[in-house]
Amino acid sequence: MNEKRHYFGAVLFLAAVIAIGCKKEPVYIGLAKYNASPSNNLLADRIMAIVSEKHPEVVFESENGEGDTEKIEQISAAFAGDARLQLRIAIDGPIAERFAEDAGAPIIYAGVTDPESAGLLSGSNQITGYSDAVSVENAFFDIMAMMPELDNLGQIESANESNSQYIKGVIRYRSALAGINSVKTTLIRNVGQISDAVSALVSTDARVDALYLANSSDLFENVGTIVQIANRNLVPIFSSDPVSSAGTGVMFSYGANYHKMAEATADLIIRYIEAQAEEEKEAIFARNVRTQDGDEAAQVYVDEEVAKKFGVTVPEYILAKAGTSATATPPDQGAEQNEAETE
Repeated sequence: MNEKRHYFGAVLFLAAVIAIGCKKEPVYIGLAKYNASPSNNLLADRIMAIVSEKHPEVVFESENGEGDTEKIEQISAAFAGDARLQLRIAIDGPIAERFAEDAGAPIIYAGVTDPESAGLLSGSNQITGYSDAVSVENAFFDIMAMMPELDNLGQIESANESNSQYIKGVIRYRSALAGINSVKTTLIRNVGQISDAVSALVSTDARVDALYLANSSDLFENVGTIVQIANRNLVPIFSSDPVSSAGTGVMFSYGANYHKMAEATADLIIRYIEAQAEEEKEAIFARNVRTQDGDEAAQVYVDEEVAKKFGVTVPEYILAKAGTSATATPPDQGAEQNEAETE
């Protein structure tokens, strides 16, 4: 009996030694999002979940910038000075832009509409990630299919986000091509000005026919307030963020598929963790910006109940692609679409 006890004791000891020897060292990664907009939350949560499932040894230092410049600077400085971090993950443009200004671990970003204005195309071999730009042309084709009488469009621009000037220019250009007479833009310098900005667009004698919320986390974190004021004044809302628009009262949204973007970004992180040679890591950063190609990168959201309240009939081809990748082709758009313009 004693021999058996000694035998089993030796087996357990050996198993414990092997387990300790096989235990992987922790991999520290810093992840920060600009604010808690629904799409930023989805990107951050899904990226961490996917990576952690494949590599339980990864320890995420997760932060929320709360849309505050001072806090974002503090997060960036802390990450830059943390020698444990092997990667810095930036969710949204203002975070990525600030990370790029500081030395530190390589940067992988997600949800940056215009990487150029965010300073991410400087040629650094330590920055890569995914843009959430999709075809504005296709979005406006769908909008005009729903509201062919649309003449005046309202837009809110956030001074906190460097891509806002670029987005404003794209919207004006695409609106003109779509036959929209004018685009009225109101600038906000902080989220406390959102209510007044919306009211200025929808409650005056020269009110707009509809609002278009372009890529702005400041706006989408406060989309409930925007919808409440606009709908009270009988002005429908279109947007470029399906995740943040779902169930809020926004009528239609054509934007990036953030579920797929989270998967693609997580894949980059996993590739970096598993890279055996320096050349493999360098290959990941060979491109400063990545885009999800074609309509499959986009997602469409339609709230039929909201459309009915505004007397809008949603074409069948739009309903066919709602909630899925935007692959359904409008009946009269034809096969010779211009190559999708990105924001």
